[in-house]
Amino acid sequence: MSMKFNKIKLEVHEHIALLTLNSPDNQNAYSSQMSENLLDAWAECESDGIHSIILSGSGTTFCGGFDTKSLKESEEVSKNMSRLTVYLHSIISTMRRIPKPIIAAVNGPAHGAGFSLALAADFILASDQATFAMSYVQMGLTPNGGATYFLTQLVGPARAAELIMTGKTMSARKAFEWGIVSGVVAHENLMSESKALAQYFSQGPALALGRSKRLIEQAKTNSLEDQLEEERHDMMNTVKSEDFREGLTALVEKKKPKFKGK
Repeated sequence: MSMKFNKIKLEVHEHIALLTLNSPDNQNAYSSQMSENLLDAWAECESDGIHSIILSGSGTTFCGGFDTKSLKESEEVSKNMSRLTVYLHSIISTMRRIPKPIIAAVNGPAHGAGFSLALAADFILASDQATFAMSYVQMGLTPNGGATYFLTQLVGPARAAELIMTGKTMSARKAFEWGIVSGVVAHENLMSESKALAQYFSQGPALALGRSKRLIEQAKTNSLEDQLEEERHDMMNTVKSEDFREGLTALVEKKKPKFKGK
């Protein structure tokens, strides 16, 4: 199944959604039209028929950041930027809230808003040709899209400040060393590796995966006692599921489980 948008593509196959930023002539720049497309696409991804999601870019770039040309030509830059950031924040919130694994398959430069989008995924698989940059400061802007939140959580305040306040470009290998990306693969293998991971999740226990994602998010702000209570609550819910009974039986009988997401 394929759905048509102007600045993105959304394809669904075997419970896996492939969401591709699709403005290659403009480095897949984040524009008002793309942001509207993304909001609609993420709403589609909440369908029960989708179990895992891959986010990537067409051509040689993941996303080069804000569409600076349209911003400069805009007569109401402040109003346009306000719209872009409101949409971006809604997209980031949806990505963190949606109870499904999201894999950012970063095929090239992920700069500015593109870096922010990648950081909101659960896993980042990067091509060996990918680069990352918090390029906001180079336009005299502060970061957006949760970048300060995600980077500070991942690498600590000192390294986050280095990336954000210098705007320097980081290689995929360096991003892996710093714990920003989950893995670096040969460029020609990026999509096959991403699809293999997405397929693994799409065949997994959807309830347990979704609740695990939520627990990880809550752990960023919960006290230990609150987190222990949340873990107990979610385990008692998943233990009642058909998937748990299937997983337990398969483990005892030493066979591969066939989860149904129930």
